[in-house]
Amino acid sequence: MKKSGMTTKSKITLTLLALGVVAAFGVWLFLRAPASGSETTTPTVKTTSTLSPIQATIPATVQPPSPTIVANTSTPPVPTPTPFMLTVPSNDGEGVSWFAPSDGKYTVQYGSGAYSLWANDSSCPTQGCWKTTPLIFKDCIVRWIRKEGTDLDEPGDSEFPQIGLDPSQATVAIAEALAKSTDPQQIELKAGDCLKFIAIDGKSATGSAYTDNRGEVILIISALSP
Repeated sequence: MKKSGMTTKSKITLTLLALGVVAAFGVWLFLRAPASGSETTTPTVKTTSTLSPIQATIPATVQPPSPTIVANTSTPPVPTPTPFMLTVPSNDGEGVSWFAPSDGKYTVQYGSGAYSLWANDSSCPTQGCWKTTPLIFKDCIVRWIRKEGTDLDEPGDSEFPQIGLDPSQATVAIAEALAKSTDPQQIELKAGDCLKFIAIDGKSATGSAYTDNRGEVILIISALSP
């Protein structure tokens, strides 16, 4: 009589199949597992920063400081006017004209030189023949006055005090030294005013006594600072 159910041979076969499956699964797990001693690490990406360790805030636009303007409140120095050097020749009977360049006060003083009314030293009087006095006339008009006892007219009646010394001296050096000790004369003028400077000698109807005179006088004309 045949028994129902699974035979011993079938049971063995099933058991072997189960063991095979288990073994295969074990091999699969073995292959999936990481190797001994190895670790799975996440790669680190390093970034390079251009910022310095101290994070400073830099403004978008750097404006340079505005320059400080200091107003110059000092008064500029007043330039000293350059004096005029005027030469008055003794042999010119018309004199020398000078025009004021601007309104103001001027000083006229003796500078140097002397003149003689004689053609040579041998004809000079005893006291000498060198003098340093030109006369000054306003408006460039010379006043002529008849010299007493002669037929000569000589300049005179000037509106201004004389420059230098009138008495004649024995030598030019003595005449210059004495004249340099005299004070300058101060004259107030308007721009364009004319002054006439002339040596002292005479003219007549027949001629001029100026022609044979010797020497000259140099005057210094200075504008006073305002």
